[in-house]
Amino acid sequence: CQHSGTKPVFRHPCAGVAQATPDSWEEGIPGGLSGVSQLIDISGCQFVHSPLVTATLNGKSTGNPTVSCPAVYTVSHTENTFEVKVVGEATLLDVELAECTVHWVAQGFVCSLRSYRCKGYLQFLYRENS
Repeated sequence: CQHSGTKPVFRHPCAGVAQATPDSWEEGIPGGLSGVSQLIDISGCQFVHSPLVTATLNGKSTGNPTVSCPAVYTVSHTENTFEVKVVGEATLLDVELAECTVHWVAQGFVCSLRSYRCKGYLQFLYRENS
């Protein structure tokens, strides 16, 4: 499902929520950078290359204004996983107390000849290049 042997046929959005569990967050160096992080599995999206990923955190109110879900950024993108890292001085205890869940959206390329959108796009490309 590639056009001219170089580019996958169409972009595909995929989204999810990684629920907070006692083992979901890690403190250390999983992806090579220190700090609090979580590795997110996006293999179900079936991307053929690393997608563009946006992530935010959401959690419960603890009643303590100093304990909330911090800002995050993403690193270590592959077609199957990405790592979300906490910005600043937030600790593992902070994200666990606030029960921070990762809400993410990924935009990448997929290939599926069974997809109606894919077939329509192939026909469009064929007409444009004929």
